[in-house]
Amino acid sequence: MNIKFDENMPIFMQIIDYFKQEVAAGNLAPGDRIPSIRELSKILQVNPNTVGRAYQEMEREGITVTQRGLGVYISQDTLYLSKLKERLAGEYIATFTQGMFSLGFKKEEILNLLTQQLTFKQEDV
Repeated sequence: MNIKFDENMPIFMQIIDYFKQEVAAGNLAPGDRIPSIRELSKILQVNPNTVGRAYQEMEREGITVTQRGLGVYISQDTLYLSKLKERLAGEYIATFTQGMFSLGFKKEEILNLLTQQLTFKQEDV
């Protein structure tokens, strides 16, 4: 587990984003156990309260569930988790398109560049 912290964003939010990304990418599956607050605070070398705040928020959002005495697990709500992946994809697309429009690209130009890039990447596979 390697998170490079950005000083412009609260650490607890970066921890949440890390877990969201891992779930969306399929690296963490429904029902997978994640490190305890103490374990993760040692791994990341951050205050346990910071990790605790991230874990509380992830549970509130439905990303994780806590089983007393057993640990913290990724939610088994596959519908929620698939919607999480769609929501993250939408955020990436919005950031990308805003950046392209700010560079002066038109919709057709963006689509052409994306098609070229995807065709190029597909040939690598």
